[in-house]
Amino acid sequence: MSHLPILLLALACGRPDRARELAACQLISQSGDQLAECLVMKYSWGPDSAGPAKMSWQAHLDSARREREQVRMTKQAVMNECTDRVGSTGLPELGPDGQPNRAYFGALRSCFKDRFGLSDSVATDIAAEWMLWQLALEYIKLGGSSKSADSLLRVWRTESVVVRRQ
Repeated sequence: MSHLPILLLALACGRPDRARELAACQLISQSGDQLAECLVMKYSWGPDSAGPAKMSWQAHLDSARREREQVRMTKQAVMNECTDRVGSTGLPELGPDGQPNRAYFGALRSCFKDRFGLSDSVATDIAAEWMLWQLALEYIKLGGSSKSADSLLRVWRTESVVVRRQ
């Protein structure tokens, strides 16, 4: 990713349209190979010019993918540690009415906030997401379809965002 601005600058100095052509192909390319093909086919770049752009774009995409995976793994680690910690207290996840247990939710939120230094809003969002998944899993256990559960999750998420904004 750090080489991309240098590449753009070098290309822009060589020919003014090159930077725009590169940017246009990056918008539609999901790999270095696709970028090179776009540059060669659409803008008549030579292989010697498209090659470095291809490698730089692929490195940028790979870096972005690794970063997204790291964030996902970190979020999962946070979820696992806090659910284990709160679960060990003996608090039930759901109340007798099948609704989320507010005490469990509060303990989960506190764990996210205190243990990982998250803000109130981020800790609340993560705890709410976890509770929504628990409700969806309970719905599926009771015979609901996973497609219906997914639809319910979308509705619950939308409503929880609206409620928090009020």
